[in-house]
Amino acid sequence: ARPRCSRADSQPPPLAPSLTAGWSGREFASPRGVPILVGRNRRENEQLSLRIAREPDVWMHARGVPGAHVLLQMSRAKGRDARDAPNDDCLQMAADLAAFYSEARDERKALVTYAAPRHVIKPSGAPLGAVRLREEGGSIVGNPNSELVPSEVREARDIERFGQPSASPRIPRASKPRSRK
Repeated sequence: ARPRCSRADSQPPPLAPSLTAGWSGREFASPRGVPILVGRNRRENEQLSLRIAREPDVWMHARGVPGAHVLLQMSRAKGRDARDAPNDDCLQMAADLAAFYSEARDERKALVTYAAPRHVIKPSGAPLGAVRLREEGGSIVGNPNSELVPSEVREARDIERFGQPSASPRIPRASKPRSRK
């Protein structure tokens, strides 16, 4: 059995600077310390998907909506983790980031597709950042509001949207008056 990460462990902060040569996009550390790269635009998505990704990395993208390409960089995992398949918490964090950095970020959950890098191809004549999957590895449900998405990232989103950080920006519902019988 693989050792598992506890969600009670403190969240690792985003890595800085990137240890991936030529990468200037977002980079995070999974609960096991495996780097997770996230594209910020079409150019970075293409670079991530077609130049940086290699086996045994896991490529991800929110299904059916525009969004960032995400790479769980198993090729940079240290020690025993490098030989193991990705841990469930590491896959979940990468899926949560794919959902967070997509147009599904306001949803409670989003379906995220994953694939091996060898199955991610660029169709001829496709625009910058557009890719196609020859074979999908599967899908995982991503939660854009997950505790695995670093709090600084969620707070930055809330400040951008609401002008202040908020743990749970909710619009209160009007209650119906109760009728007396």
